[in-house]
Formats: sequence, structure tokens, C-alpha cells
Amino acid sequence: MGKWVIWGRNPVLEALRAGRPLEKIFIAHDSKIPKAILKLAQEKGIKVQKTSRKKIEELAGTKKTQGIIALLSPVIYTPVEKLFAITLEKKGFFVVLDHITDPQNVGNIIRTAELFGAEGILLPKDRSAPLNETVVKSSSGAIFHLKVSKVSSLYKALREFKE
Repeated sequence: MGKWVIWGRNPVLEALRAGRPLEKIFIAHDSKIPKAILKLAQEKGIKVQKTSRKKIEELAGTKKTQGIIALLSPVIYTPVEKLFAITLEKKGFFVVLDHITDPQNVGNIIRTAELFGAEGILLPKDRSAPLNETVVKSSSGAIFHLKVSKVSSLYKALREFKE
């Protein structure tokens, strides 16, 4: 996976402190999670998932992970209010992706949305594929031309937009 993964307790903690956009944090089942990492991840709405040490080492490409990795996001997220404001200002549209968990499909949808002139993409924090190199590749880079927002509740966000 390479450039999209950081590993080790301190690098992950510092990425969180620095406000780097992270897709997800994986922690090995047999690893003790530093409380500071859990607290910051929760505050920033970043999903923390327990998994096997083998998977973590596979994703990192090394055994020196200390049982923790974070997937860096290739995009900087736009606050949902800003996505809504731009969409209304330009009388445009944005695409909502709900329960789309295959990164290839997410990328294809993003590419199509950009082609048709969408202002952005609205994703749920859960039940969504992580935005990774597969999404970037299958979107043919279109993801870099759209505003991308993540929300904990699509229902609440869409109700807010409607009002």
C-alpha cells in the first residue's frame, strides 16, 4: 500500500494532532491502544477498527507497526456547510453515496459525477469505502476536482440542506 499508510504509535498520534486527514485507524487485536489516540480519533470522527496483526503488517508492508496503522486520506475534506453553500450559490448539485463500500465503484461514481458537473460528493462516515488509491485511480483523478464531505448522519445533513 505504501504512501497512503503510516504506522507506529507516535506517527499515528502526531498525524492526529497535526490534523492530517485520516480515513481509518487499524489496531491489532493483541495490541493495547494508547488512550490519547482513541480520544483524538473519536473527537475527529475517525473510525478505529480492530483487526489481525497479519492484516496490519500486510497493509503497512512491514512487521514494525507496533500493532497500529492509519490510512491517510488522499483528499482534504470540505465542511458539509461549505459544500451546501457552494452548491446553492452555483445552483448545482452534489452526489450522495450511501452504503457504497467498493472503492472501485466509489471512484467510478466520482468520475461520472465530475463529468456531469457535480460540485461535490457527500459520504457517510460509516458504511462507505475508504478514499484510497483505488478510488483515486478509478476516478481517474476526478476526486481532486470535487468537494468531498463526510457526515455522521446523511439523513440529518440532507434535512439541513433541504431547509
